[in-house]
Amino acid sequence: MNLFLRTIPLFLLLVCMGKEYAAVSTQPATLHHGSVHGIKKLASSDWNRIPQDGIAVVDYYATWCNPCVKMLPTFLQVAQEMQNNVRFFTCEADNTVFKGRNISTIPCIILFKDGKEVKRTGSLSKKELEQWIAEEVE
Repeated sequence: MNLFLRTIPLFLLLVCMGKEYAAVSTQPATLHHGSVHGIKKLASSDWNRIPQDGIAVVDYYATWCNPCVKMLPTFLQVAQEMQNNVRFFTCEADNTVFKGRNISTIPCIILFKDGKEVKRTGSLSKKELEQWIAEEVE
C-alpha cells in the first residue's frame, strides 16, 4: 500500500507533463518549418551546412522543448530586424546534431563567422540577443 501511495504523485506528474507537452508541441513549433521572416530551416541532416562567408546565426531547437517554443518569437523578431546584415537559420536538433555540434542544452543559438563557430548561448531577451549578435557584426 505504501509503495502504491508513493507512485501516485509520480503518475500525476507524468500526466501533467504529457498535457504540457501536447500543448507545446502542436501549433507554435510549426513556425519553425519553411522560411519565415528570412529564416531558413536546415534539415537535421544538413546541420553542418553553414555559409562559409559572413555571419550566420542558427537556432538549434526541438519541438517538444518549451523554452525553445518560447524563444521562437524573439528569434523571429531579431531575424526580421537584422536580416540585412546576418543570415538566420533554424535546425531541429536530433542526436546527430547534438553530438555533431556538441550541444548539451536547447535552445542553443550559435553564431558563425565565415563558417566557424564564434560563440553560443541559450534563451535571451530580444535586447540581449540583438546585442549578442551586434558584438560580432560591428
